[in-house]
Amino acid sequence: MGILLFIQFVLTGAIRSGTSVLYATLGETVTERAGVTNLGTEGCMIMGACFGFKIAADTGNLFLAVLAAALAGGALSLIHAYLVINRGANQLASGLALGFFGLGLTALIGRPYVSQNIVGLGAVPIPLLADIPFVGPILFNHDILTYLSYLCGPLIWLFLYRTRFGLSLRAVGESTAVAFSTGRDPLRIQYAAICCGGMMSGLGAHAGDPAGRGPEESLRRAGRPGGGVPAHELSAGYRTSESKTWCAMALASFTVESSVISRQCRH
Repeated sequence: MGILLFIQFVLTGAIRSGTSVLYATLGETVTERAGVTNLGTEGCMIMGACFGFKIAADTGNLFLAVLAAALAGGALSLIHAYLVINRGANQLASGLALGFFGLGLTALIGRPYVSQNIVGLGAVPIPLLADIPFVGPILFNHDILTYLSYLCGPLIWLFLYRTRFGLSLRAVGESTAVAFSTGRDPLRIQYAAICCGGMMSGLGAHAGDPAGRGPEESLRRAGRPGGGVPAHELSAGYRTSESKTWCAMALASFTVESSVISRQCRH
């Protein structure tokens, strides 16, 4: 295998496997900007993967499957929001418990669907762009959710720094008391941010399974063979910039995919 072909395979695989992590990481970035850390991102992702797969297998409608994945992740994150905001629970303990809860619940719900396959979102090559040598197959031969992820980073940056709600969200993350004194509703804003993070995590898990092979495949492509998604590690605190989050996600995906391809080449 030539070095250029190897690099092309690694970069193409890094984008495919990194898409799921990107959605979850950007979602967690929004959550942490509101002053809340959700270590249950893994649970939200596995919920999204499980329910997305379930709906696709039962109905054959991929649009409903994507919607179900996002709603399932958002619904699980609302449990974390209630425990942390309304009940004053420790954020780290609640997030970890949420992750284990999501893993256990999906193991029960997904049991009847073990070994089933569905028709996943197929690749949609972009005309002309996909034919560009070397770069075309890397960037422009993926499914629609991958293309959408290209826009998520800039759109979230615009949302956080160029909209009134984004300003309110960051103000709540800095100080709920000060935000409340200016007429903002910290509880509502934090609930919305946590739910947004959970929905993006669920959507990311479904995006991480383009061939429709189930929740385990989504977690494997997310970078940890035994499950576990490092989105909260990549976001690295709510003061981390979105550009640094992007770089961390890209480096992690590149490293994972290069090791996978290296092992395949040896065999």
